[in-house]
Amino acid sequence: MNMRSPIRLFQLLIISTIVIIPLLPGCKKDAAQKFTCPSTIDYGGIEYPAIKIGEQCWLGKNLNYEAEKSYCYNGDPLNCETYGRLYQWETALVVCPPGWHLPSNDEWTQLINFLGGDSIAGGSLKEEGTTHWKSPNTGATNASGFAILPGGWRGQEGSYRDLTYRTGIWTSTEGLSPGRPWHAVLDYNAPAIHRGYSSIYKTNALSVRCIQD
Repeated sequence: MNMRSPIRLFQLLIISTIVIIPLLPGCKKDAAQKFTCPSTIDYGGIEYPAIKIGEQCWLGKNLNYEAEKSYCYNGDPLNCETYGRLYQWETALVVCPPGWHLPSNDEWTQLINFLGGDSIAGGSLKEEGTTHWKSPNTGATNASGFAILPGGWRGQEGSYRDLTYRTGIWTSTEGLSPGRPWHAVLDYNAPAIHRGYSSIYKTNALSVRCIQD
């Protein structure tokens, strides 16, 4: 009987353990560094703040990147500078910076749940005060740093509506009704955030917030 094989196997096991153990701290470090959120990002010559909320990293203001089928409210560039551009859905799907994307409805759900649920999360997301929001801007605390502004929206026939009163923000998720994607809505007179798909078409134009890949 060859007694060297078990001994050799034990030696190999010891050597493998010695090799693997030094790698473990590095593995843990990689896991800890997997999620990073920059403080700012430059895109198209505009600097955007980036904010960490829970385990997500979001742009801290509405996107203002000129693209086909995107619009300034009432055609006024100053509205783009303040509130960001309004995008038709097909454009919204591809307009975010490299390494970022239009968030899905599930990613919005993760954000909203982290902030306490649909009935109150809007208050944490809205900019405080009435500089941009119509009074009373109910429940607005901007506790999350998200600083949502009431950029209104554009109808598919070209009319503009609800500036200072409301904002609509796209998700990347198709609704159950053809041509009607999920979107989020915040109002001046409620702390809630509402989501749905029944009332807005892909050819409407809403605001865009990007989330890191």
